[in-house]
Amino acid sequence: MIKVVGSVAGSGATYKMYSCDYLGQPSMDALLKRIEEPGLTPDDVKEVRLRAGPNILEPLYQRPVNELEAKFSPKFGSSSILLEGKAGLRGYTDEFVYSPRVQEMMRRVRATHDSEIAGMGTEKMRSVVEVELDDGRVVRRRRRGHEGLMYL
Repeated sequence: MIKVVGSVAGSGATYKMYSCDYLGQPSMDALLKRIEEPGLTPDDVKEVRLRAGPNILEPLYQRPVNELEAKFSPKFGSSSILLEGKAGLRGYTDEFVYSPRVQEMMRRVRATHDSEIAGMGTEKMRSVVEVELDDGRVVRRRRRGHEGLMYL
């Protein structure tokens, strides 16, 4: 076993925390950190604003129509994190994608191109996540890469 792991180490192989595309993971990490605040529920969220460069937003689906497209949707990934506190393999089903609560939450997630982030280059997965709460507070988190990614 150690020999097998040792042969993979340094190869660039990685594993992901969420059952979705690699590009959306930093934003999902940032959002998960925001919703871990005590007492915060999905009903408290007025809007989520995801700002990123083209390397994060352009290859992805803004309005997924099935479970496969949901794996490449920042709106779905954010909605899953907000509603379930996770984005596991069992959450990527057509049934969950089309559930009324997911559809309603995806309407509250806005993904926009950020020229400042784009100007920093595409070699890293940079994003800013802002969560506006119903009480007017805005919590913000900037990400470069993500904690869930582990290089073996």
